[in-house]
Amino acid sequence: FSSLDPHLPIGDSIAEPLLIHFKMGRRERLDRAAGLLDRVELFIDGTEVLSAGAPPYTVLVDTVARGLADGEHRLDAKGYDVTGNSATATATVRVDNTPPAVALTAPSAPASASGIYTLKATASDDHRIARVDFYVGAAVLAEDVEAPYAVEWDTARYDNGDYEVGAIAYDAAGNAATSEIV
Repeated sequence: FSSLDPHLPIGDSIAEPLLIHFKMGRRERLDRAAGLLDRVELFIDGTEVLSAGAPPYTVLVDTVARGLADGEHRLDAKGYDVTGNSATATATVRVDNTPPAVALTAPSAPASASGIYTLKATASDDHRIARVDFYVGAAVLAEDVEAPYAVEWDTARYDNGDYEVGAIAYDAAGNAATSEIV
């Protein structure tokens, strides 16, 4: 049996005959379908990345280690029931392995600061910047989630001395880039 709807998840596709022929709720249908599910295979762009005979049917994919280029990739999940029938669900995902660009613009060179000093950075990405964290030494001072990226540093809360400051930008995919330390 194969569903007429190619967009149904595998469990729903296997459970579809239970919906048609038996009066039972969704949870009961899915539980029965899980009992009929023999194995699941997962593919990325036609290459198998998982074949499992028991739940959970999940896999973490390191897109960098796997060499997946930025852009769209096809994911296929093929489920087999205990009689050998199969159903396939397909999805398209976007891979983004490229880190954003970030630069600390204030200060742009070692500088003396006192009172309230504004740290500023520029950040860009092909898709979206999620946030920019500003650091004083090894500690996060604050984050900004909207351009122009800037935070105020109350230097009065710090002992006199030299401090390194920097910024780390994160894109929506979780890639990160660090500015030069000043």
